[in-house]
Amino acid sequence: MKYILSTKLLTSDQKAILNDAGIDFLEYQAIKIQYRKFQLPDGFDNYIFTSQNAVEAFISHLSNYQGQQI
Repeated sequence: MKYILSTKLLTSDQKAILNDAGIDFLEYQAIKIQYRKFQLPDGFDNYIFTSQNAVEAFISHLSNYQGQQI
């Protein structure tokens, strides 16, 4: 029997796929993301985000820039 250890919580669809394939799994949230306060550097026209978490951190801080052009 195949067995998968997932270090993040699986979606219902992912679980269904594994179950349908006869694969047992154990899931748990191994990483906790905590956003830090930051200031965007000035003088850039573009910003590149390297992860989904970076985008979410940026969006959560947008209220700090109300009325300013980003």
